[in-house]
Amino acid sequence: MIRGKNWLYDSGTHIPVIIFYPTGVKHPFGYKSGTENSSLISAIDLVAETILMAGGNIPDWMQGRSFLQKNSQSRQFIHTAADRFGDVDICSRAIRSKRYKYIRNFKTAGSINEYTTAYRRSTHPIYHLLNIMGEKNLLTPVQAKLLTPLESEELYDIENDPYETVNLIGKTSFEKVHHQLKRQLEDWLANSQDQGLQSDSDAIIEHFKQYGIKTFDKRRQSIHTMKASVEKHFD
Repeated sequence: MIRGKNWLYDSGTHIPVIIFYPTGVKHPFGYKSGTENSSLISAIDLVAETILMAGGNIPDWMQGRSFLQKNSQSRQFIHTAADRFGDVDICSRAIRSKRYKYIRNFKTAGSINEYTTAYRRSTHPIYHLLNIMGEKNLLTPVQAKLLTPLESEELYDIENDPYETVNLIGKTSFEKVHHQLKRQLEDWLANSQDQGLQSDSDAIIEHFKQYGIKTFDKRRQSIHTMKASVEKHFD
């Protein structure tokens, strides 16, 4: 789960899609059994293509687009977003092209490991393992970054850095890519009228605060037990 689910790295957003048209059903132009397609596809596109599969028409208001039809237009970019999950309060947006990924983190107070829910702390040893190894200086530089606060901007060359470990922000040779993707992301945020960037009301803030307190109280003992089970390997 570290840097996977709930995060905007490919480890959290890149999922497989398998499409099958049975015999007797008309196959669209872009479908051929047994082949692979590396085009950029957003999850919302699955809804659009499914409507066409059923013989309907894609509504004008729908953001998803077809990807198997003769007149389908390939996406140049994929946009992703991450907000609150459980008692963790984050706000990140990303844009991905075939080669590059740009992430904008609007909340950077915690580290990736710190932004771990009470449930995961009580059930996933990796949370405690990273903290213990960090305290003992046993982590590699890449691993240690999981314990440092998020950076406000991240840029990765996925072709040469598929695990997204080398942040290229500030590198002169990538300034053009940085500014292009940043501008594209800002345009998307404006055009989509992203409501997630608005400030939370006092009521919402208080609700999640109380939720977090109750959740940690409920799992306090199991979190302690999980931590102890990891610590014993370092005695």
